[in-house]
Amino acid sequence: MSTPEKDFWNKTLTEYQTLLASRFAGSGTADKLTVLVIDDEKEILDLVSAQIEELGLRAITMTDPTMAVAAADQNKWNLAGIISDYQMPQVDGISLRKLLLEIIPDVPFFILSAHVDKEMALRGLELKISAFLNKPLDVGSFCQVFNGDIRKRIEAIL
Repeated sequence: MSTPEKDFWNKTLTEYQTLLASRFAGSGTADKLTVLVIDDEKEILDLVSAQIEELGLRAITMTDPTMAVAAADQNKWNLAGIISDYQMPQVDGISLRKLLLEIIPDVPFFILSAHVDKEMALRGLELKISAFLNKPLDVGSFCQVFNGDIRKRIEAIL
């Protein structure tokens, strides 16, 4: 990791920890702010959840996208964002987004994919997908996710 990326990540981490500490001092509520991560690859789940937890948020990881709908519904009041793989055995990320739009239309949704084409990007615009993130997820992309739509969602929750 280059020095500018590391500095940017540390700055982002410090900002979030300060924000959460100031808003939830002593209440134990900060750990309930959640990011749902869905991917059929355990290594990706581990990497993304570690970065989320480093920011002081709770990560819920799932390998089954059909179970993610129930998890999103159960956590909708404190759900800061959803990061989903595009290609999974049971359902793709676009179809999952369609289902979740009915339950939680205001929660930022991101798709992880090794290949994004024009058609996928156009479908993403229609479904209010916040961004497509390249796999494997790098620190710079992850910081952009948290300094964009997820940060706005956290501030709305708080």
